[in-house]
Amino acid sequence: MLRSFVTSINPIGYNAVSLVSMRALATKVATTTTKKSTTKASPKTKKTTKKSTKPPKVDTKAIRLQKKINEAKSAKKNLQQQIKDISTQHKTLSKQRKFEEKARSKIHKLAPGNFYSMFQKKRAGDSVAEFYQFPEEEKAKWIAARDAYWEKAKSYFTPKPKLGANGFAKYVQENYIRGDSLTETMKKLADEWNALSETEKQQYQISKEDKEKYKKALEKWKELRLKEYSDYLKFKENYKVEDDF
Repeated sequence: MLRSFVTSINPIGYNAVSLVSMRALATKVATTTTKKSTTKASPKTKKTTKKSTKPPKVDTKAIRLQKKINEAKSAKKNLQQQIKDISTQHKTLSKQRKFEEKARSKIHKLAPGNFYSMFQKKRAGDSVAEFYQFPEEEKAKWIAARDAYWEKAKSYFTPKPKLGANGFAKYVQENYIRGDSLTETMKKLADEWNALSETEKQQYQISKEDKEKYKKALEKWKELRLKEYSDYLKFKENYKVEDDF
């Protein structure tokens, strides 16, 4: 009976010991977890790096290169503008020079066919050809109209000043005798001229005073001619051939 009682107590004791052990283990685990939680909760101190107070390094080579590029671009732009200005001036001067050359050139009397073509709305070549197909009476009318136009056109221009003959040419003017053979007369005058001394020839030379007068007169004529030619162009533009028929 005592043995059976002891046997029944042993499982109970074993279970009690196991229960105590489990409680102790649970308490240990709970304590460990609490410590870990406490450890994780505490914030770690971060290392802070001090920012450098030094300014960033400047690439001076790049700045100098960019400056040179900008200067080159500016120089190129200025050069292009200068070329453009010179080209414009050249065109203007070319037009002015052409106008001056035309104004100061000798004006010529128009051929009848060319005069007729001035008043036709056709190609000049066709108009000239048409003129020469006209009857003689019709041609005569246009020729008379051309002559009247020419007289009016000439009135717009002042004759160009002349310096006069010089040296041998002046000697010929003063000593030429009409009626004799031209060849014989010129040969005789040439022999006479060659026989003259340098002092005698000097009287046939144009003086410095006359040259200076001629130079001033020529410059004045050149300026006047520009105005006269402009007036002539207006006359030509507004001219009506019916006025002469």
